[in-house]
Amino acid sequence: MDTKRDYINIGILAVCHALYMSTSILSVAIASIASQNLLADATYATLPQAMIPLIAMISTIPAAMLMRRIGRKNGFLVGAVAGMASGVICSIALINADFILFLVGVSLLGAYQAFAVFYRFAVADSADARMKGKAISLVLAGGVLAAVIGPGMASFARDLFSPILFLGSYVATVGINFLALVLLLFLRLPEGPVPTTRIDWSKVGDALGNPRYVTAVGFCGLGTGVMMFVMTATPLAMLDCGFSVVASSAVISWHVLAMFVPSFFTGNLIERFGLYSIMFIGLVLMAGSAVIAALGITFPHFAVSLVINGLAWNFMFVGGSTLLASIGDQDSRPMLQGLNEFLTFGMTAVATFASGAVFSLIGWTAIQIFCVIAIILLLLFMLINRRKVFLDYA
Repeated sequence: MDTKRDYINIGILAVCHALYMSTSILSVAIASIASQNLLADATYATLPQAMIPLIAMISTIPAAMLMRRIGRKNGFLVGAVAGMASGVICSIALINADFILFLVGVSLLGAYQAFAVFYRFAVADSADARMKGKAISLVLAGGVLAAVIGPGMASFARDLFSPILFLGSYVATVGINFLALVLLLFLRLPEGPVPTTRIDWSKVGDALGNPRYVTAVGFCGLGTGVMMFVMTATPLAMLDCGFSVVASSAVISWHVLAMFVPSFFTGNLIERFGLYSIMFIGLVLMAGSAVIAALGITFPHFAVSLVINGLAWNFMFVGGSTLLASIGDQDSRPMLQGLNEFLTFGMTAVATFASGAVFSLIGWTAIQIFCVIAIILLLLFMLINRRKVFLDYA
């Protein structure tokens, strides 16, 4: 991690992560509202957004296996092309007021995500144990730029092709993902030789029952699921409370900043205070954000709870990813990472789709109650298995 090429790779991946996240954040900010306009019904408004993690879940293991054969750089290029195609199809769908086509276009972001989620591991896999957390954290720090680009496109490009709302935003994503495609051409990763043997699934199976792996998946998957459960419902809840799209986009922007700004120092915090402490703090903050959200529906309640939620996700996700990067050998690690992403997207898909139904049928407070229950369960597992999981981490 002390070579010039390492840091160039981190810089490229951080910017590409920002561009990929910009498209994802834009979708969170406007896909539900665009769907509601097409359907005139909030019950299924989050279905397109829920399809993203569902398709990503289905695509993640094939993506991991493909990159094992063709290399991560080529896999990342495939993902960027899928991101461009998503923007084109969504634009056509809005022009024709076609919800099914819109569903297909948004779903293609899942294929993009299936490759892009490996950005954070691309450099970390070649780093020593002490630097893995910092490498992952710095790549994720690119999301800070996404916090500006994503909601900005949602707010300011939505009327460019008036009266077709949000068409300008989706057209812009085509250009953004093309830029990612160009940048990825300059990526130089230490790709090993093409594997000539089959995957040793016994090694993968051994890891699946390891409390360390279960904890890593819990923090990556459940942490992201809880975060998306709240974030996806926030624009709907704020609109229901009389706030504008601009106001909800601002809250989403602050939330995303809170998700990624800490990445500049989360790796250092892990080195200083230990992985266990940072992950534990993440759980406490996530529960606290739900309590604040349940206490009121004013703008400060929405904003403060979402900011704390974003910070909590950062500690949980970077912590879980750091733990995951230390599990397995060179042969089994890509598949273990792929399975983690598969499970993470699965939990996210369920949470994202359920958020719209729970909000419509039960309400905003019920969403927060479900979040607290999930966090308590994960906390109990972490405490029970502390010695087995964090023996190598102070």
